[in-house]
This record gives sequence, structure tokens and C-alpha cells, in this order.
Amino acid sequence: MLVPYANSGGKPLLSVLNFFGTHPIVGAFVYGLILPNGKFADMVMEMSDDFVTGVVCPIYFAGFGMRFNVGLITEQPNSHLMMFIVLLLSIPKVLSFNSHFFFGMPARDGVAIGLLLNTKGIMAVILLTIAWDKRMLDPLSFTVMMTAFLFMTVMVSPLINAIYKPKFRFMQSQLRTVQKLRFDAELRIVACVHNTHQATSIARVLQAMNATRISPLHEYNAVRFDTSSAVSSYATIHEDIYNVAEEKRASLILLHFHKELTSEGALEITNNAHIDINRHVLQKAPCSVGIFVDRGVGSWLETKLNIIMLFIGGPDDREALSIAWRMAGHSGTKLHVVRIHLLGEVMEENEDEIEDNYVNNNDSIVYSEKEVRTNTGEDIPLLLNEIDKPGYDLYIVGQGSGSKSPIFSRLLEWCDNPELGVIGDIVASTSFGTQSSLLVVQQYMPGRKLKFKRPKQSSHKKGDHDL
Repeated sequence: MLVPYANSGGKPLLSVLNFFGTHPIVGAFVYGLILPNGKFADMVMEMSDDFVTGVVCPIYFAGFGMRFNVGLITEQPNSHLMMFIVLLLSIPKVLSFNSHFFFGMPARDGVAIGLLLNTKGIMAVILLTIAWDKRMLDPLSFTVMMTAFLFMTVMVSPLINAIYKPKFRFMQSQLRTVQKLRFDAELRIVACVHNTHQATSIARVLQAMNATRISPLHEYNAVRFDTSSAVSSYATIHEDIYNVAEEKRASLILLHFHKELTSEGALEITNNAHIDINRHVLQKAPCSVGIFVDRGVGSWLETKLNIIMLFIGGPDDREALSIAWRMAGHSGTKLHVVRIHLLGEVMEENEDEIEDNYVNNNDSIVYSEKEVRTNTGEDIPLLLNEIDKPGYDLYIVGQGSGSKSPIFSRLLEWCDNPELGVIGDIVASTSFGTQSSLLVVQQYMPGRKLKFKRPKQSSHKKGDHDL
């Protein structure tokens, strides 16, 4: 937009925009606005970025700072009144936080929005520069307004950090777990698959989640699906999953196990890279995570399932129980909750109320208790074999079942698939002998740290992959 031309004296004028009283920076902005996207625009950006940000902008703001003289305020006899005016200039937009009452948002969010509206950027500086160049402001007025702009902007960052603690970036954690989600709230699930076979099995799991018009699964005919496709390397594809889960405000990420059912009925690894993906998601997921081990969903009679949930204790088991309880809301679905007591272990708070909270007044749910009588854990596989019966379509367990127990800490070291936890690894093993599918659930907990032993590398060629 810089269009030089000459007047009768031959002296070039700065631009056509100056003729209309507009600052040259606005002309540069309009030029960038009308420049079509493409290789030429990318080339201009690449050639000018370092020079503009490293040379032009510092020089421009240095000249602006030379005009700024704080001493003019302190020299005035009514300097205290001027500082009071500076403070008053910062108040109106912050007071706009009262609007949060009309929208039902927390007062803290209203204050934060008011503070963010108070910040001043490059355009405010440009406007002050134009007013100075046209002698619309004297040095004192310019200094007072600039002080107000600096005060408004500098104070926003520490105040926002004081209001929102970084470690609590997900303030409404009840939206990140199924357990704390209201039953009448929308259940949002990010389902991740690598092929059409996995898509079929994961779809059956979603159907079993008991979507209703009161609690839709993400509201078109009670169930709404959004389809996304990510193409990235195996090393970073978990970050795409994080981003989608945060963008959609999901309560659950549903992954497929890295082993698939063969025609002989055994579970075999299809791609070792899928192990890393699942483990990375478990380590830093912004919501709860479920890993589905498919042993054949074709035998599932629509949503009329026989489900068994093994409960030992801890947040992951509570999350798994919440999902199983939702599934049990389907007409014809039967749920068997088995509470396993460990020798010498004390139940956590409220975990002794499982029967009252989930079982009573629900004819589709059966509750029973079992006890591990040794402190070595040797009888846990025997106990699980005793519980297992033909006819169960789905096991649901917590990933960290009994993780605080020394028994399970020792057993975890021998797990072939530690991402499934001790109980999940036993149920998914070939030696266990069950034909039931398995859903392993990990509840979202801020600050959770998981470490997994490194899986063996496969000969599969790593590259771009669709998820």
C-alpha cells in the first residue's frame, strides 16, 4: 500500500494512505491483508520476518520510549491525582466481570475476562503516536496515557496467574472423568482407531455406553459422531489425540489394544508402534482413558451384554465402575460387580458404599465379594479363574487396580502389558483362557506420573499414519 509519487517540487510523499490521514503501519497491515496466500506471501514473510522483528520494531519502540517521560508526572503539583486517574482508567473493563451473573459463569472467569479486555497492544501505541505526530497531545497528556497503558498491560499477567494456578488449568475436572460427570450431561468420547476392523469393535463399545436423550453420547438421535483424521508420525500422533480431546472437552479417550484377534482365536501384535501410542496417551492424557481388548464383538447381542466388573479400589476402579454402571442402564444388559478384598488392606473413603450407590434398586446389577487370602498375590490368578464363567461378554477393570498395594507393585514388574495394569494383563493373557473382551480404564488425575518399560522394536517401517 506504500505508493510513492512526486509533487510539483519533485519531493516524494510517503504514501497514498498518508493523504487520507492514516498511519503507514495501517497501510502495511492492509497490504498483508490483500496479499493472497501462496508461495509469494511465504517468501515475503520469510525474507522480512527477521529484519522487521530484530531491527525495525526495536528502533520504532525505542523512538517511542524516548518520548515517554515519567518525570513530567512527578514534577506536577497534583501528581497523586494523576496517578489516581491512571488507576481509574484501568477499572471500567475489569468491572465488566459483573456480566458473569447473566451467563452463569464463575466470578473468577468474569474477573479474568475483564483483565484481558484491559490489555493494550500495538494499535494503542500507534494511535498515541499519531496523536503525538499531529500535535493533538502535549507531552504531559501523552505520558499520562502511556503510563495508563503500561499499567493496564503489565498488571494483567501476574493477576491472571494469581487467579488461575497453572497446575489447575482444567478447573472443571468433573468434565474430564466419567465418574464425576452428571448422568444427565453429554458424554464426550474421543475414539481412536487404526483400521476398519478396530472401527467396528470400538463402535460396538460406544453403542454399549448407553447414550440417551437425557445423556447423549457427544444429540443427533441420542448419539452424535464427529469424525477427525490425523496424519502424523508415530512419535507425535499422541499429541494430536491430546489436542482433539482438549478441543472437544472429552471425558474419555477410547483406544484399541495393540494386539488383535487372529483367525485362530489368539491375540497377536499388529504393530509395536501402537504400544508407544497407547502408553504416551496414558501418561499425559487430559481426560480419562480406556483401552479396549477385542476378543470378538461379533457375538455381542446388540447392547444386551453380560458384563463383569472387578473392583479392588482406587480412582481407576471407581472410573471403571462408573462406566460399567452406565452400560448397565441398557435394557437387557446384566452387570456383575465383584469386590475383591486384599489381605490387610483398608478400604478408601466411600468405597464401602459401592453397594448402596451402584447396586441397590437395580435388578440388572449383581454384587458379590471375594478375598485374597495371601500377601504374595499367587492366588490372584486362581481367584480370577474361579470368577470367570462362560457367557461374560466384557470385563471392565481399572488400570491402576490395587496399585497402592505391595502385592500388586511386585506383580506389575512381571506384566507383559503394564499399560493394562495387573488385573488387565492377567485377563488379556492367553493363559487365562477367557473368550471375553476387556476394557481397561484409567481415571484422569492431574499430576499422575506413569512409567513403562520399553517395548521391543518391530521391523515395521515407521512413517506417516492415519488415526
